[in-house]
Amino acid sequence: MLKSSCITFLSLLSALLFSTSSYGDFSIVDASNDDKGAGDILYPANNRIIEGELDLIKFEVKNTNDRHQLVFEFRKPLSSPKNQLSSFGGTSLSEILKHDFHTINVDVYIDTDRKINSGFKRILTGRQALLANEFSWEKAIIITPRPYASQSMHSDYLVKAKIEKLSNSTETLDSEITAKIEQEVKLEVKEHYLFATKIKIKKNKLIVTIPSSFISEFSDDWAYSVLISAATTESSFNSSIDAPNFILLTQPGKNKNSLGLKAGARRNASPIIDVLDSHGQQKEWLNNLLLNESTQRYFSVLGAIVPSQSKMKYSGTLTKPSVFSVPASQSSNKEEVESLSMEDRLNRLKKLMDKKLISEEEYQNIRKKIIESL
Repeated sequence: MLKSSCITFLSLLSALLFSTSSYGDFSIVDASNDDKGAGDILYPANNRIIEGELDLIKFEVKNTNDRHQLVFEFRKPLSSPKNQLSSFGGTSLSEILKHDFHTINVDVYIDTDRKINSGFKRILTGRQALLANEFSWEKAIIITPRPYASQSMHSDYLVKAKIEKLSNSTETLDSEITAKIEQEVKLEVKEHYLFATKIKIKKNKLIVTIPSSFISEFSDDWAYSVLISAATTESSFNSSIDAPNFILLTQPGKNKNSLGLKAGARRNASPIIDVLDSHGQQKEWLNNLLLNESTQRYFSVLGAIVPSQSKMKYSGTLTKPSVFSVPASQSSNKEEVESLSMEDRLNRLKKLMDKKLISEEEYQNIRKKIIESL
């Protein structure tokens, strides 16, 4: 009986620690009422953005044969640009925008290979963040009220960044090198970015159709970093390195047309309003998104990992987040886990807790089972 229990437990531990990709519908539930970044963000005084409409409460993936859907569910319905006037000569926002939303940007950065440092850490400008090494990404899906302009701005930013890097070296820049850089960026954006254009709004749901030519199928073993920010449809097209790319930035105090910050808040707080958070650490992450003045680099945001319903039951529900992460080089062989000594298993379990990949309660429960298996 003890041996049977031990094998059952080790099989579960193996499923948690070692997994292969699977495909199908899945979702992650995010905490509600956390749409103020680290807690210090004030909404614009012009009332164009209502608290709750940028509060992500669920992220869902639906795979089909030739296309897929990402569904973002918010606490309140998204505001429509109808009857809203642009500053461009009093033109209606509905005449400028392609879709029926104007207050929100959703950035989705997908780590498809789950290898540390194998992809990009940078994200769109203005977010004041990088992704953590463990969640470096290969595919990015950008949902914004002005997708074509946003793509153009980001491409321009990447070209200028590469040119600036070369100009700091001894290499002489000429039209041929510049053209080569522009072509490289064009190919990079095409392969790694999708500025979504097939979008539907259904009250509090934003539904995005993704062609299979960009991602053949979404896997629940990938990591998803989803960042919510407040949008502005009238960002400057000054594509400098710090171009905000249609994101409302933060300023101290209450402001009419930008995000404000409560008294005592850090002046360079990130304008990220909500994060898909399977770790319960949004406030801590966003509090630490401060520019390091000595290195000119930003602290990092973690991504969310989804447990696979086909391989394991995690507290009886797919939408309960899991934080298990293993290097791709590790084996998926159950016998390898079963051959470990008790000391090795306990040491491995302790490392998971020390890295905050499992909770104290999970650590104690699994530790107890390992000891009882003697």
